[in-house]
Amino acid sequence: MLISTDLLFSILRVAIGNERQLPLILSNNEWKEVLSLLQRHALLGIGFVAIQKLPREQWPPANVTRTLTAYATQIKAKNLELNEECHEVVRRMNHDGIEAVVIKGQSNWEHYPEGLREYRCAGDIDLWTKLTNDSGIPIAVQQGDSVEYEYYKGVRGIIEYARLQCRLRGDKSQFKPLYYHVEYHTGKGTEVEMHYRPSFLCSPIRNMRMQRWFNDQFDVCLKNNCQLGFPVLTPSVNVVYQLVHLY
Repeated sequence: MLISTDLLFSILRVAIGNERQLPLILSNNEWKEVLSLLQRHALLGIGFVAIQKLPREQWPPANVTRTLTAYATQIKAKNLELNEECHEVVRRMNHDGIEAVVIKGQSNWEHYPEGLREYRCAGDIDLWTKLTNDSGIPIAVQQGDSVEYEYYKGVRGIIEYARLQCRLRGDKSQFKPLYYHVEYHTGKGTEVEMHYRPSFLCSPIRNMRMQRWFNDQFDVCLKNNCQLGFPVLTPSVNVVYQLVHLY
């Protein structure tokens, strides 16, 4: 049997408290399919919350419960670790002359219901970044036996900062700045995407309008600290950003 999309949504509704039980009792094989489906959609933690709310007769077999519990424990630990790492990365960038707003990922943490947020499947760290000073950011350059500083402004400053982080960590992967972001890895191996443009549209004129609108919102978002202590998008900006990102 192939598990239907309706059943997946039913599991999600149980997790958020909109339903009390599933529309049918699943067999052991069907629960294994559910487990595989939840894994493909990065919803294992949410599935763990759902099964705890089901009536006893709808509980999955012990092996499925053990698997979900193991994954959920890892997801919870990863969330705690990534929340702390977001704090550290933002603090470090502020020290180095870069203002940063956390977008996507951990910025959505507090929008989840209380019992679900720690089981959201965490990934990388996404930041919307700008240089603190118009004079640019200093990057040390070796000139013979001496070290001199070159100042890079605007988007170039963000790119060179990320390039420096790659060099400091010995990252030999090909460095590829894109139109909207550049990435590097932290000392813990977490991928950090530094967005100098939150997103983009393919239509030049619509893209220009959107970039102008986002730029007007940056300072407001920078003051919007979440419960975890770092800046995130305001609700109105986040709605626009999420829709564009999904699109």
